[in-house]
Amino acid sequence: MRTWSARPLDEQAFPFLLADALQVKVRRQGAVRATTVLLAIVINEAGYREILGLEVAFGETGQAWQSFFRSLRQRGLRGVEFATSDAHEGLVDALEQTFPGVVWQRCQAHFMRNILDATPEHVSQAH
Repeated sequence: MRTWSARPLDEQAFPFLLADALQVKVRRQGAVRATTVLLAIVINEAGYREILGLEVAFGETGQAWQSFFRSLRQRGLRGVEFATSDAHEGLVDALEQTFPGVVWQRCQAHFMRNILDATPEHVSQAH
């Protein structure tokens, strides 16, 4: 895992970046605890998806995202032109700070889930 997570990323540009966080349960300090995993998936110049990195964090904070994206930049991530993620404020800010000029779009799956979560149950069952 260390070899994979430290591999250089400077051999090609990655124009499309997808960022998301997963909440997983892990056994830590003798108990099962909720833990956040930050994930970066890219689409390379040949059009293939690739997981660039993942990092365990104590929460989905702007500081955690900033640290994660900086580590990817230090490994050589370049050429990011378009990023997709949920609308988490810290995530969007970290993207804009780490990749100046990046075009950001809210993930449509997250957007639809947010709409359905806010829709009263009797309305969503009518269709």
